[in-house]
Amino acid sequence: GSSSTDPNPTHIFRNEFGPDNLVFNTRLIAISPYYCRDTSSFTITVRPYIEAKFAFDTAIACSPHQITITDQSIQADSYYWDFGDGDTSTSAGPILSKVFTNTTNDPVTYKVKLRVENEEGCFDTLSRNLTIYPELTGSFNAVPSAEGCSPFDVTFQNSSTGSATYFWDFGDGGSGSGKTITRNYQNPGEYTVTLSITADHEETASASASVIVNTPPTVEIISPGEGEEFTVGDQIECTGTATDAEDGDLTDKIQWAPPSPIDTSGLKSKINSVTLSGPPALISWAGESPSGNYTTNIYGSGLSMSITASVTDSHGASASDNVTVDIRPADLDYHWSADPERDYDVTISGSDETVSITFEAPRRLKGYKCDIIVKVTGGDQTVSDSLTVTITKLIIVK
Repeated sequence: GSSSTDPNPTHIFRNEFGPDNLVFNTRLIAISPYYCRDTSSFTITVRPYIEAKFAFDTAIACSPHQITITDQSIQADSYYWDFGDGDTSTSAGPILSKVFTNTTNDPVTYKVKLRVENEEGCFDTLSRNLTIYPELTGSFNAVPSAEGCSPFDVTFQNSSTGSATYFWDFGDGGSGSGKTITRNYQNPGEYTVTLSITADHEETASASASVIVNTPPTVEIISPGEGEEFTVGDQIECTGTATDAEDGDLTDKIQWAPPSPIDTSGLKSKINSVTLSGPPALISWAGESPSGNYTTNIYGSGLSMSITASVTDSHGASASDNVTVDIRPADLDYHWSADPERDYDVTISGSDETVSITFEAPRRLKGYKCDIIVKVTGGDQTVSDSLTVTITKLIIVK
């Protein structure tokens, strides 16, 4: 229906709705100045209109991401897709799904191309860019561990990838930001720690882990007591008590080292030294003889034994208590003697580790000394010690 009086006209012929060819018959009518006329005809065939067109559900995403591609092409009979990562397809859609990945540390842009063609040989192409960011994953570790005793310091070491910002929820009402962060937990309990991360293009991810803050148990050795003495061959019965704030009574969970009861019969004892103690000076009045008690203390080699009680609660927290006991040699033989400085009598009563000694003389003695000597024999070993006693005043009335 269009016409023109231009000697050399330009006209666009359209076939937008197809699917068949449209034939347009064109005529040129020429009129001379003398009104002479002539007509010429020419046939123009226009093939159907074709357009390549498609859309992404998202043009920016994190790896790996499945992109949905919707074909919107017009009057296309055949398709050729180039996804820009080496993959191709001839699918006509209209919906295509494709997983794009990025294993680098930087964003990667893929150029997705579509070439469509109709049966008449007409074609069209379209390219669109798709940006895939590195994979966004939230991950962290608790150092030194995710469980400990109050007060408990935990450092959360971030191992996330693809993130730009970090937000921490410590589960105890506190929060913080930063790639790596430390939190002090004061109160016992179990806390859920959540890390929320956000990428540059606003995509988010998260990771969670539990932190257990425990109250350690308590343990106390009731028997034997600290420094308690035993003789080689004795059996030592160990008793104690243990409690825990979360688990309650743990007495039956106590572990003894050495295991209770302890049999000491296998010990080989030696005497290191003997220490003699008693009154260093004696005073008496007329008609009385001075006397005093003297005691030996035995010190052995390898005869001190450490006993440990330990307990562990259900969360792995532990506690211990220990005492040291003395294991004395068996079958000790004591030999007491006196070496007076002047002529007076010394009477020793007893032959064990403690004896009573009385001093008597036929005349007045004052300010004289006497050495008290003890020898202790255990097995094939003998050790000795001495103590000097001063008679400060001695009056004997006959």
